[in-house]
Amino acid sequence: MPPSSAQQTPAPVIQTQIVQAPPVTTEAPPPPPVTETQTTTVVTTEVSTPPPVTETQTVAPSTQQPRFIPTIPPIPTIPGLPQIVVQPPSG
Repeated sequence: MPPSSAQQTPAPVIQTQIVQAPPVTTEAPPPPPVTETQTTTVVTTEVSTPPPVTETQTVAPSTQQPRFIPTIPPIPTIPGLPQIVVQPPSG
C-alpha cells in the first residue's frame, strides 16, 4: 500500500506549477511597444506649416481688385463696339 500514496502526491503538484508560469510571461512584453508610439505623436505637433498659409490669402484679394475695374465700363453705351474695348484690358 505504500507505493500507491507516493505516486498520487508528486503528480498534482507538478502540473499546477507549470500551467501558471507561462501566462505571466506573455503579458509583460506587450506594454513596452506602446511607449514608442507616443513619441511619434509629439513630432507631428512640432511641424508649423499652417502659419505660411495666411500669407498666401493676402495676395488673393490684390489680384481680384484689378479684375473688377474692366467690368465697370459702360457696355450699353456703344452696342456696336463693346467687345473690342473689353478685350484689351481683360487679356
